[in-house]
Amino acid sequence: MSKLHPSLGEFLLPVQSANPADIFGGDDFSYIDIAAVDREERAISNPQVVTAADAPSRARQLIEAGDILVSTVRPNLNTVAMVGGDFDGAIASTGFCVLRVNTVMLDSGYLFHWIASEKVVRHLSAVATGASYPAVSDKIIKSLPIVLPALKEQKRIAAILDKAESLRRKRQQAIRLADDFLRAVFLDMFGDLQINPKEWDSVPLGELIQEGPTNGLYCPSDMYGSGTPILRIDGFYDGRLLPDYEFKRVRIDEKTQKRYDLKKNSIVVNRVNSREFVGKAAYVGKLAEPTVFESNMMNLTLNPERADQVFIVEQMRLPYIRTQIATARKDAVNQSSVNQDDIRNLTVRLPPIDRQAAFRKVYEKHRELQKLFKPSSLEADAAIKALQASYLT
Repeated sequence: MSKLHPSLGEFLLPVQSANPADIFGGDDFSYIDIAAVDREERAISNPQVVTAADAPSRARQLIEAGDILVSTVRPNLNTVAMVGGDFDGAIASTGFCVLRVNTVMLDSGYLFHWIASEKVVRHLSAVATGASYPAVSDKIIKSLPIVLPALKEQKRIAAILDKAESLRRKRQQAIRLADDFLRAVFLDMFGDLQINPKEWDSVPLGELIQEGPTNGLYCPSDMYGSGTPILRIDGFYDGRLLPDYEFKRVRIDEKTQKRYDLKKNSIVVNRVNSREFVGKAAYVGKLAEPTVFESNMMNLTLNPERADQVFIVEQMRLPYIRTQIATARKDAVNQSSVNQDDIRNLTVRLPPIDRQAAFRKVYEKHRELQKLFKPSSLEADAAIKALQASYLT
């Protein structure tokens, strides 16, 4: 029989805070930050290998196999992963709440599915604080009430949800193959832009900008609820607006709406975020209705005779531009920022416009292919949500 317990923390073990220099000396070690977690796979996929001398100050949590990492930043993104054996003894960022279960009372697989469930994510998103950098504390996560059946039943439920998750991942892998194809086409058409073997012209992005960049609108919480849709930084990822994004709305007058209008066929750039996400960009195509954009991003349009937005956004996702952004950004304790001049001064590669347009055609076909996968992916997501609602509440 299931029982509601007032606090998840009752079933957790302490996690050691550690100085990497004391553990590894001058040797390399795996460092896991938020960017190392694949949100679709809910797994660690791209950890950094660093020395203690190069590690950021947030590298302070010694993790073990079976631990569950929960990002405390932007809980709506559901950045959750279970630590596998390959990363036993690695170091994780303090941007994670590390959950280590007492296996006598709680199954780690059950907790993994529970903490990533829609109901928990919605709750954490609602209690997160900070307009431009919403976050929750470890204390809030560990204070969550949790419904627990007997340990044997927990394991049975976790096994059922594992199978459903496996189906969802296969759908996502099909989408990723299409993404890999797009990246391969880009590389074939333009080469490695860092090396620039095709010797494309290199120009400051500012020379290609037709309008902007302009910063977005700051709205206090009491302005939200109804009115004009507003794009927030959780509304775009991988160079595009999220297809099922639910725009929040703000009450603003017509003058304000026009001033901060999100232009069609434009680019948005995140100007304030964590280090790994600051400078992320997305192409804005058609919008269902007039929309504004929030203050921690910029909006700009390009001269269509010289540059294609889709090509430039794809370029901004690559190491060639990401390295420039990393150099230009200003780092604070919890967030980093870039300004309008930083974006104008980015050096981009500029093939002939017809070459850029040819890539855009491939991109548009790729988007059509993704739409074919979308119904089956949504079905898998819906099945998981139904199972979570049935077994985890």
